[in-house]
Amino acid sequence: LRGVPLVEGLNQSELVAIDFEGQVVDTDSIDVTTSLQGVGPFVRGDCNGDGVVDGSVTDAIAVLVLGFGGGSVACPAACDVDGNGSLEATTDALLLLRYNFLGETPPAQPFPDCVESILLSDLTLDCDPSGTCP
Repeated sequence: LRGVPLVEGLNQSELVAIDFEGQVVDTDSIDVTTSLQGVGPFVRGDCNGDGVVDGSVTDAIAVLVLGFGGGSVACPAACDVDGNGSLEATTDALLLLRYNFLGETPPAQPFPDCVESILLSDLTLDCDPSGTCP
């Protein structure tokens, strides 16, 4: 499972398998205990770290530059606009532009508030918290 947010401590999930007729075939549960510290704080979509996501192309440009190997940013997790754990430059930049100029789906959490994230994908991408939130 990807993108399942975890809280500090015990996280319980129940999985239910159903057949094509809607009948329960099997169930199982997963318990995950975490004491992970989050990364950030950061605002997803604020790739250039200027504290602004709305109404600008600068973050989308920063995503493209980072994705195509031309630069670095303090918080790569903020550049993963859809929060899927992968920096896909073209996809993430387009999602950001579509949000900003067409009013489509906003970036994944954490957005619009500047907070820590404990998503495994964000922990993997990392984020230097200095200077990521105004």
